[in-house]
Amino acid sequence: MTGNAKIAGLEADLGLTDRQYKIVVTALYVPYILSEVPANLILRHVGPRWFLPTILTVWGAITCLQGTVTNFSGLLAARFFLGMVEGPMLPCIVLYLSSFYTRQELSLRIAAFFTSTSLAGAFSGLLAAGLSKMDGVGGKSGWQWIFILEGLLTFVIGFSGYFLIPSTPAEARFLTEEEKEAITAHIERDRPVLLNGGHFHLKEVGRALISPQVVMLNIINFFDGTTIFGLAIFMPTIVNTLGFPPIRSQLLTVGPFAAAFVGTNHRFTLYGSLFLTASGVYSIPPVSCAWISNNSEPHYRRATAIASTAVFTNCGGILSTWLFPASEAPKFRNTSIINLVFILLLGLTAVANGLMLHRFNKRKQDPARRQELLAPYFESVKADSESDHSRTEEANKRAWLDLGDKHPDFKYVL
Repeated sequence: MTGNAKIAGLEADLGLTDRQYKIVVTALYVPYILSEVPANLILRHVGPRWFLPTILTVWGAITCLQGTVTNFSGLLAARFFLGMVEGPMLPCIVLYLSSFYTRQELSLRIAAFFTSTSLAGAFSGLLAAGLSKMDGVGGKSGWQWIFILEGLLTFVIGFSGYFLIPSTPAEARFLTEEEKEAITAHIERDRPVLLNGGHFHLKEVGRALISPQVVMLNIINFFDGTTIFGLAIFMPTIVNTLGFPPIRSQLLTVGPFAAAFVGTNHRFTLYGSLFLTASGVYSIPPVSCAWISNNSEPHYRRATAIASTAVFTNCGGILSTWLFPASEAPKFRNTSIINLVFILLLGLTAVANGLMLHRFNKRKQDPARRQELLAPYFESVKADSESDHSRTEEANKRAWLDLGDKHPDFKYVL
């Protein structure tokens, strides 16, 4: 949206330099990143039914207020507070979906969610083109109407969430009692119910962040985030510097975001390359989010791991903000080289992660390894437990909650 507002006159009306514009874009990421892990950790306690609509409603309100700013300082403040409420949305939705679907089903649902973000990018360009023509209406510029009306739409959708979003399958009013029981049983067969229990411990945050598969996937997310945010923020500028007028530039951003298919000096060839780039980089987040969610347990470790994907993606976004100097337009040759290297490294890291998880699964099949992992929990059970069965149950519970995805019976999804 900010990229669309820029070519609709935001930069000129507020007298922003190229450096100030980049600072404004960067200001969003700092609170964005800082809010993601805490939000995922408190989601269960507040309840998705209340938390998700609240942050989306406030997000819409702040977006509207961006349309009233008159200088660099005002825009900077608005972007900062916007980052505080926008940051939690993605990781919270992924964590929320993981409580409704099995590990095999989750990837497709996350992909559907990310498809909506791509379509939103396409719709944003189309809407921005129309709103730009409102320049002067009510004494406001076209870029102001972009923020005000798109923010109002977000506010309305967010408020409706209070009446539509259930916190758990058991609370879904659109399901019958039989359907609720069937869904709950279906999920419990895929993921031991013990893994959704337990109390919050800070050590689970640390365990999540140093898990090898989380580290590998966050490297992938950083590389992909650099390219994704570069496109999301600077695509309107890139198209505009190819020589197209502002309103036409807004319309031309629709194609690359809506597409999922297809070097010279011709501007139409350069524009066509955006289709390939957008369709490629936007296909990675659904896979990485599902991959990290499916391979992180128990609940608070999974919540942290999911949030960390968004953190590292947005760290890539910070870098991307400074990779598009106006002096390199329209080809941005050095930026393209950096992004190409990142995509190649991304692919290699993904292959390495798959091989590593395969190796971990094989190690779990080793009886000696299983004994090594589980023995401390069974030996530490209190001797005065009522029966052998109760001792086994107690040990099993402690082992699952402490080991989580490291438990020998937990199989990593490749």
